[in-house]
Amino acid sequence: MAEVVADLELALEYQESYESGKPMEYEEILEMADREHPLVYTNKRELKLLLSSGILIDWGRRWFSLSKSEHNCEIISESEFSFQDPELIEWISDPKSRFSEVAKIERAQDLNIDVDVETMFLSLGITYAAYLVFKFYSDYSYLIEDAEVASEPTCVGLRYKLKEAGESSISYLADHTDDGWMVIELCQFVCYKKVAKLEVSLENFPSFYSILLEGIQFLPVEKQFFYLDKDGLKCCMQSARTVLKDNQCFRSISISQSRFEKVAECESGNDFHINCHINSHMLSPNTTYATYLVYRLPELSHGTFECPLEVKISDRFYSEDAKDHFIFLTSPKTMVIDLIKDDRDRDRVSQKNPLSRPKMDGVLKERKDGWMETEMTDGAAKTINREFALSLCDYSEQLTGLIVQGMEIRPK
Repeated sequence: MAEVVADLELALEYQESYESGKPMEYEEILEMADREHPLVYTNKRELKLLLSSGILIDWGRRWFSLSKSEHNCEIISESEFSFQDPELIEWISDPKSRFSEVAKIERAQDLNIDVDVETMFLSLGITYAAYLVFKFYSDYSYLIEDAEVASEPTCVGLRYKLKEAGESSISYLADHTDDGWMVIELCQFVCYKKVAKLEVSLENFPSFYSILLEGIQFLPVEKQFFYLDKDGLKCCMQSARTVLKDNQCFRSISISQSRFEKVAECESGNDFHINCHINSHMLSPNTTYATYLVYRLPELSHGTFECPLEVKISDRFYSEDAKDHFIFLTSPKTMVIDLIKDDRDRDRVSQKNPLSRPKMDGVLKERKDGWMETEMTDGAAKTINREFALSLCDYSEQLTGLIVQGMEIRPK
């Protein structure tokens, strides 16, 4: 019974977060803010601007911020790490650090650091990546200061071991941030609870340089969004950057009404491919799911999008039950005519009504968030992995201006 209650509470928390589209923990976060630097704001908009820049919380051991999509981000200070040989660590200040002190290690070849940390405010249903935040150091100057050099990744070869892994891993490339640090990805996970635990052993870098450690950073991957529906069943929204990654006719743009930082806009062409892949364990078992294309049409489409799209299943997951079909991006219409009685009726403006097709495939509708959706297919969770080839039936037409937010996977 206790497990059922816990699942229902989690489902309610998911639903509140999903419907509001904004962080829920402002009050709790503000209670943990740094008392020496009080926040000054007069409304929620100003508060969001402050949180977007980031604030110190938890007695200076944690840095909280909001991403562009208003998802929660955290950095946990390196002061929470366990150093096997503390005498080799020197605590120094750094003007570019978010914390009062950072850890200086003389030899990056000998890290021997155990990280056992827990997040506090991550956004539910979001895929996060955990990064080590660091930079190489010498007694004379920081090794990488030139902006042009820092614009490209650096090969560093960090060896580390996650508790869940049976063997050590190597992460080779580190990216440079705008504030002068470097980040290297350790793992990814879906956040089902705002408290997520990370256990990892940092072994070594193949470098003789000293190193400065700032902490572990948790950032949203912005590829997919998980949530629970009103019945507690798992749902997923995959971004356009994920499902359209092999389509050259689309470009990435930013729209404030999207769940993701980037959406895809079609620049030309009359066909495209969708790759919808998700691990079955991320969905609820024994559940029939449907996949929906979430999109928006340009304001002036001039009837172009009334042409149906033919949908073909084009991958190894094809089965005999999955037949090619048609979908519409806008409701098809048919002309309404009157029997002409005299010449004056010829000046009447033509009218159109929705096309009468009781068995119309690809039913579309307007969503509560202002986007449109059309159903692509349905099936059991194990068959949700599909690759679709979509093409306009009239090859003289173009999909120019079509904006795709992504694919949503939810129970039928």
